[in-house]
Amino acid sequence: MQKGRVECTMVKVSDILRERVYPYSYQEIDSLARAVGWEALLEGDTQITLFAPNDFVLNKLKTTNEFDMLRHITLLNQLVQFHIVPVRLTVEDMRAEARAEGTSTLQLQVESGRLLTVEVGAQILIGGVAIVEPDMLADNGVVHGLDGILVPPGMSLDEFEKPAESQSATIYSPDEFDRFWPNGTFQAE
Repeated sequence: MQKGRVECTMVKVSDILRERVYPYSYQEIDSLARAVGWEALLEGDTQITLFAPNDFVLNKLKTTNEFDMLRHITLLNQLVQFHIVPVRLTVEDMRAEARAEGTSTLQLQVESGRLLTVEVGAQILIGGVAIVEPDMLADNGVVHGLDGILVPPGMSLDEFEKPAESQSATIYSPDEFDRFWPNGTFQAE
């Protein structure tokens, strides 16, 4: 590097999730967030805090329960949103806020508008879940690795085991298509 020249690397929250491998990896939460359409937030310029369950936790859940979270997109979206706070908060920021308020419990508003409880002590617990890898800093926020999954009030992970609501579509043969869509416009019988 040349003297006087400053190197600038743009690291986004999404980069941390995709590239981090030790001591924990976070590719599963990245995939789930992308599946429900949050990639713009993970890659954008908006400052966020992501409380990210590590891959070990998410993979254990999928293997143990043998369910596919992607069958329940609405529930999955609610679950992912409960891990995102729309402001950058380091561990020190949370400690300072608790000191300023004279409390050991904070309430953070997550992306969906719900409140998430943070217990500030020797160890910081997010919704009762321990931070195992704090303060992974990015240009657009911070990621805190968790040793568990944050579940919104009123939701149970068991809901992902239930069959998804059925959705149906009508498939027309070319002959039927012409009958219902003459000249490219729908005509009811």
